[in-house]
Amino acid sequence: MSTLKLQLLVTLITFSGCVRAVQVTVKYGHVNGTEGGSATLLCTYTTSDSDSSNLNVQWSFVPSQSKSHTQIYFYGGNLTFINPAFKGRLLAGHNPGNASITIEKLRPTDSGNYICEVENPPDFTGNNIGSATLTVFVPPSKPNCGIVAHPVKARSAILTCHCDKGVPSPRYRWVNMVDHVHQNISGHLDPRTGMLTISNISDNEHGIYKCIAFNILGDETCTVDLSKMSSENDGIIGGIIGAVVIASIIGVIIWMVTKKNAKKNAKKNAQKDTELQSKQESKNNLATYVAVPTEAATVESTNHVESPDVGQNSTDTPELHQPPHEHLPLSEHAAPSGSGQAECKESEGDGPQET
Repeated sequence: MSTLKLQLLVTLITFSGCVRAVQVTVKYGHVNGTEGGSATLLCTYTTSDSDSSNLNVQWSFVPSQSKSHTQIYFYGGNLTFINPAFKGRLLAGHNPGNASITIEKLRPTDSGNYICEVENPPDFTGNNIGSATLTVFVPPSKPNCGIVAHPVKARSAILTCHCDKGVPSPRYRWVNMVDHVHQNISGHLDPRTGMLTISNISDNEHGIYKCIAFNILGDETCTVDLSKMSSENDGIIGGIIGAVVIASIIGVIIWMVTKKNAKKNAKKNAQKDTELQSKQESKNNLATYVAVPTEAATVESTNHVESPDVGQNSTDTPELHQPPHEHLPLSEHAAPSGSGQAECKESEGDGPQET
């Protein structure tokens, strides 16, 4: 029985010695660097197979603002690949057991998670992956300072200060410069946004204010002059009042001109209507006078036929003078044309006859 146990133990030891595996170790899980500097990501490995002809090393990158994996480095056999974004900046070690890389001329976009992976077929088991996070620090950029009137509170101001760059994000503080000496100020400051609110501004609060933006790599400053706020506000208010007055005057002038033009147009239209009405009445009266014959007109038409005197020669033929015949339009009250011809005949019959 004891011999059987010994044989089993030897078998297990022998079997365990035949286990093939790759073990990857990343020494530092978090690495910091500065913009323009360099950082080394340490990655080592062990393998149970002494033959490394099939060994390959690969590094992948996951940016801080993304979740997509990008291959930045590969080495295996006679093949070496470096991503164009890291070309000229990435150095890799090729010593056995060393898969570390160094990134030079660091950029803020290099911040993210880096994954080291080693394979050495036929070693397919074990922990062959490790990762490290790289943070690229950036000093604060030159901040932009500003001052605006408080939208609600009278005689209050908001001082603003902001940096476009900085990792870690800069924090802010304000000081009042009196004779080039920093003085504490009263107000509400948000150190994360750089906004300082000053209420009930008096002459004591006037002066130069300095904003200091800082992080672990350094600080930058900018200044504003709070005493200019009152004069600028007065100028703005005066400009607004002047603009309102000018706009009012222009509006009154436009209204008066419009009203005057409207009166002229109304007068012209009334005169035109009166002239048209007078012309229409004249035409109507003329048509009525021509179309309706009167008794005087009838007598006048008969008098154009003259009788000869008694002493004249009987052989002379009386000459009749008649006005040209006109075809005049007759109104509804005009007499028929036959009555006029009858009267002319009667006049002819009353003339002298030859004996």
